[in-house]
Amino acid sequence: MKLKKGIGYLLYVFLGSWLPHYQLGYSWPVSKKIKQVAGQLMFEKCGKNVDIGRHVSFSSQVSLGDNSSIGDNAYINGSLTIGDNVM
Repeated sequence: MKLKKGIGYLLYVFLGSWLPHYQLGYSWPVSKKIKQVAGQLMFEKCGKNVDIGRHVSFSSQVSLGDNSSIGDNAYINGSLTIGDNVM
């Protein structure tokens, strides 16, 4: 389990956190997919159609619901649950 979360975190930090997304006015479909895969690996729960912003710092105790997002430069320390349809 820790290995899976570690791989997801590295995928996000070294690739996903540098890719553009909708808050910058444009997005690449592959960018959103990479961030979603990273989220599925590192979060407790990661729903469908999620968006993880750029340069986010978070713990591994995050649950992210369907159609939800975490904005740029967010800092999440500890356990956090974000429900469905939350921006």
